[in-house]
Amino acid sequence: MAKPLLGPLVTLLVVIVLLEGVGHTVLHEAIFFGFTVPIFLLALVYFTFVDGLLAGLASMLITLAYYAITLSPLDALDVGRLALILAIFPAVVTIVGLLKRRLVVSGQVQGHLRAHSERVEAEVLARTQELRGVNERLKELDRLRSSMLDNITHELRTPLATIRGYAELLEDRLGGELTEEQSTYVEEIQGASGKLERLVTHLLDFTRLEAGTFALACAPLDLGEEVEDALEIQHACADERGVALAVNRPASPVIVPADHRCVATVLACLLDNALAFTGRGGHVDVSLGRTNGSARVAVRDTGIGIPAAQLPRIWEKFYQVDPSSTRVHGGAGLGLAIAKAMVEAHGGQMGVESDPGRGSTFWFTLPA
Repeated sequence: MAKPLLGPLVTLLVVIVLLEGVGHTVLHEAIFFGFTVPIFLLALVYFTFVDGLLAGLASMLITLAYYAITLSPLDALDVGRLALILAIFPAVVTIVGLLKRRLVVSGQVQGHLRAHSERVEAEVLARTQELRGVNERLKELDRLRSSMLDNITHELRTPLATIRGYAELLEDRLGGELTEEQSTYVEEIQGASGKLERLVTHLLDFTRLEAGTFALACAPLDLGEEVEDALEIQHACADERGVALAVNRPASPVIVPADHRCVATVLACLLDNALAFTGRGGHVDVSLGRTNGSARVAVRDTGIGIPAAQLPRIWEKFYQVDPSSTRVHGGAGLGLAIAKAMVEAHGGQMGVESDPGRGSTFWFTLPA
């Protein structure tokens, strides 16, 4: 059976059953309002919506024809009812048409949204895979860089030891007496080799910290004595630069479990920076105390200070506040990064406050 015929036949069957079931003697009002009209409208809407306009129209015509035959002769009221149904039909068809169009549009929109969502998901997946690949390449490059630095620094130690050894032989006059000018040259060689040795040590510490192979040798340490030793080493440099050094420490010892070499490295880094960025006539003050169960060391200078926008980046490896090739202050940009990593390896913290033009205060804490 063709699908367009299904609607009219079902509608006719329903009306026949209803009318024959109640009998011809039942009041027209009960038949019309109680059964025929609701079934007719439901069938009309359903078959118009499902099978199309022609099926709905056929359903209506067959229903009306049967209704007219069954209830003949028709009086004026029956004719009015049939006219009402005919008048309702265009409105019903219009509403059904609007619903169909709305559903069609809604389905199209959902289809577009689904397609767009699939495209976005595909793009996100592709970008994620691309970023993952870039991240893996960056990790590999970082690993190769660390490995290269480790190899280079190890290779530099041998010729550096040779340079320092021969410089010491010359200084001890084992190769013969030196003129005053030659002695000055030897001192320059010693100073330059010392700086190079510190740089090599920093590079080795850096590669080990990044690789996670840096091992601490912690023992009870008098932090006050460490501060005094670090200041003693820096006195000659401070005098040359015309910068005053001062320390404020408590009378009682401040003992911390720490690695002596790490603490010395951190103090040297902070004092080097403070002296490098403080002009003649300035001063550098070191304070030591306890706070919240930790030992706290602060190095305050009256130097040029650091702009607020650059403070978060000073802990980055190889970062220079002044990156220009004409900068006055040297350095590889590793000192603060290494110092912070060493402090954190002890379970401590490191920070800075700075006021451009008035100086900076670098501080660190160690569990006491």
